Amino acid sequence: MTRPSRFTSGFRLPTPTGWGLIVGAAILAVGLAVLAGGTPRLRLEPRVLSTVTQSSLPVNALGIGVHDFALLNKRNELVLWRLVGNEIRALWQYNFEGTTIFGTVRDVDEDGLDEICVATEDSAGAWAVVLARDERVVARLGPERDSTAGPAGRKPCSLNPLEILPDSSGRTALLCSVTTLSHRPRGVALYDVATSRRLWFYPMGAWPDCFTKGDLLGDGRTALVVGGTSVANGLDINGTDDSHAVVVALDGSGRRLWQTRLAEDFARVSVLALAGPRGQPGRVVAAVKSHRANNPEPCALAVLDGRTGAVLKKREFAFGLGLLRLLDATRGIFVVGCGDGIVRAFDAALQPHGEYRAPLAIEAWGCADLAGDGRTYVVASTTTEVLILDERLRLRSRTRLAAPASDPVAMVVAGAGVGRSRLLTPLGAAVLYDIETVPPLLDPRRLATVLGMALLGGALVSVQGRMLRVRRLPTIRESRDFLVDYRQVRHDIFDEVRPFGALWNWAHETVADAPVPLDAFESARDQFLQIGRGSLERFIARARELRVSTEYVSRMRLTLRDLDALLAEPAEGPGGELAVRARRVAQAMRGLSDACGAAYREVAERSPCRPDRVVGSVLLANQGTLGERSIVLHVDMDSGSDMPVLFDAGELREVVGQLMANALAALDGVPDPELVVRVGLDPADGRHVIVRIVDNGPGIAAELREVVFQPGYSSREGGGFGLGHAREVTRAWRGDLVVDDPPEGRGAALRLMLLVLFPFETRRGGAAARQAPGPGGDRVGGGA
Repeated sequence: MTRPSRFTSGFRLPTPTGWGLIVGAAILAVGLAVLAGGTPRLRLEPRVLSTVTQSSLPVNALGIGVHDFALLNKRNELVLWRLVGNEIRALWQYNFEGTTIFGTVRDVDEDGLDEICVATEDSAGAWAVVLARDERVVARLGPERDSTAGPAGRKPCSLNPLEILPDSSGRTALLCSVTTLSHRPRGVALYDVATSRRLWFYPMGAWPDCFTKGDLLGDGRTALVVGGTSVANGLDINGTDDSHAVVVALDGSGRRLWQTRLAEDFARVSVLALAGPRGQPGRVVAAVKSHRANNPEPCALAVLDGRTGAVLKKREFAFGLGLLRLLDATRGIFVVGCGDGIVRAFDAALQPHGEYRAPLAIEAWGCADLAGDGRTYVVASTTTEVLILDERLRLRSRTRLAAPASDPVAMVVAGAGVGRSRLLTPLGAAVLYDIETVPPLLDPRRLATVLGMALLGGALVSVQGRMLRVRRLPTIRESRDFLVDYRQVRHDIFDEVRPFGALWNWAHETVADAPVPLDAFESARDQFLQIGRGSLERFIARARELRVSTEYVSRMRLTLRDLDALLAEPAEGPGGELAVRARRVAQAMRGLSDACGAAYREVAERSPCRPDRVVGSVLLANQGTLGERSIVLHVDMDSGSDMPVLFDAGELREVVGQLMANALAALDGVPDPELVVRVGLDPADGRHVIVRIVDNGPGIAAELREVVFQPGYSSREGGGFGLGHAREVTRAWRGDLVVDDPPEGRGAALRLMLLVLFPFETRRGGAAARQAPGPGGDRVGGGA
């Protein structure tokens, strides 16, 4: 147990408002630091290119990422547009005779610029036409016809360009899908672009709906993977079995490597090739989706072995799966949109790597570096919005469509210059979306969010601090110093022997027309300004440090201000005016006394120490020792033993324990040992509670009654029990420890005097005299 000491420091803890400002500034600083290291926000600005288009595609115009736009209208007119500033200019127009649909854009002639590949059909059959940017026809592949066409006439057929593939002889070849509505031929064909000759054809029963390529065998050669969708027309209609959804792998010569059946009729397949480790075979991911219009069936993701086509893992979903898009080629992570409104990311083992939830069905259309910052972004859409997600599938930008659609709106990525991109809707009305990068520190939305969080955090801390002010428990040192200051204020201002006390007695005891002594008024004013005011200001400052109720602190400050104003007025004047002023001063003094007493009581009652409980706990702890040694114990709790005293309960327990241990040691070898413990209000001074411990041991000689309190003194071999330390602690708490005359002239009597917390109040049943009430209801004359 250490000795409490009075300590004064120039440092003060911040007020609740100060803490709020500090916390708010910290949140703001952290928020700005996070923003500085965060990713930029992408903003989409829509622009309508055409409202009458049938379909559209971006076309690489200069080889540096700037795109023109090929738009196909409902009159089968292909128009090449260029966006110059805010103006759209038509470069040329090409008219097709028959039905025409877009295929793709590819650099067919290897000149560094894209060509436009279109699927068209006329009376001669189905063709794939390749147009250069100068309206020149680079190649015209075909025709393909329905081989089962009879007298009823020609059957619809389509030759749709898919991808540029290098032939084994080094020639540039264009892979196309050959489809008919109900009859064969159906499959994929490879054409030589230079001669327009078909190199090979692979027939399929299922509809060739999706295509991907990759090194499936791990030998460095490119293999083709075709996803076949089942339409279930039946053998009796088209002469081929299309009741199964399949995945077919072909080599560069059109020879089948393997074929895997994944679903039965009315199932659509999307495929994606994933590269394996160096020298190892790759894998194929397939998404199987039911395309029954009114009765969707469970869908599935399947991972196939690139060498054999065996299903390595399969996972089913309750909602339809969309197209597969490669997000990270190095780690083999891909994304897929689902009919339940979730974009999901998986690896080659179908382990989840993130998801984004939207309120509507969502489709992922592509993955690209849209901001030119080296990060890959996902372009997705619903029926009402266009969205951009980052690599972790966190939302980075969104914009609403001008009009809701029935299905997720298709999107393709176009270039807008070096390191810049645009988005384009290829179907329906041609709408262009410019992508603008907004730096984090210049983003008003993010800055407003950080500022709002800082203000909210600071306000919450400030409010919470104010709510907890009254609940703060003072330390031992603070409680003792606060009591000392309170007693000093009463001694310097309200004691009846002081001029203010005399002024109060005059105001309380005289009639209204009794003149006030001028010297008493001037003495009270001078004494208050020179001595009392400093004590009062120190007391108010300590009350604020201890978070005393704002009501009491405000009352003391306001009353002090009023008192300063009254005392600042000249003392000269008619007796009646002086009497009025004197009574106003006395009234202000009474209010000041009430506020000071209320503040003191609030702090004193936060953790009161009651002597009867402390002494009772010490006696209970020594009950076993008393019984073993047959010591007769007499306990007397007099009136006032339950009054709270100025002491820390833990330290008082240690002091009383030391006195008990000292008395028990003195009773060693004493026949018929007795111990008397009395606790009660001091009959001579109502400001103290006395704890008296008397034993019938050898006692303490009169000449040693002060010596026993010296440090290190002991009358027994082996050392004493710390009486000097016990007195030092007790005096630090404004009490005292003395040796009394023993009763009947034998034994030792120790008297522990504890200061009552509220010495100026009238005690019930106590010996304190009831006198005329002083300021605030206290009796006058209770000095410190």
